[in-house]
Amino acid sequence: MSECFTNSVDVNVGGPPAAFRDNQSFKFHFHGFDSLDLTKGHMVVPPPFDCFNHEWCLKLDPGHAGTYGGMASLYLYHLSKNEITVCCGIVTKSIEGKIIIQTNDVTKSSITFNNQTKALGWRNLIKRSVILKAEILNQG
Repeated sequence: MSECFTNSVDVNVGGPPAAFRDNQSFKFHFHGFDSLDLTKGHMVVPPPFDCFNHEWCLKLDPGHAGTYGGMASLYLYHLSKNEITVCCGIVTKSIEGKIIIQTNDVTKSSITFNNQTKALGWRNLIKRSVILKAEILNQG
């Protein structure tokens, strides 16, 4: 019997209600996390994405076993030239949907990305060993 992989994709039909028009969320799946390159300074970089007509990029340091003892870090980069102020945060959930880590209340904190501020980082966000637990990873 062959294995079947189910991929979940959000599909929006019509425009969202007014209260949600200025909200965006993205799900990133780092498959094979346990085999990512742990070389110090190595970053995993998914393809850039568009949000609010601006181009963005997420970078992951998968947690090399150096100074910070295997802590994974995430960085959000603003690639567009125009200035934008956004509220943003990171949420890591288990397979069951339980929140493992949440960076902040995204409705109360904002950051302005411009020529001086191009990135926002969550250094030492979560221990690599926590991510590798079975209840967070689902078959990689």
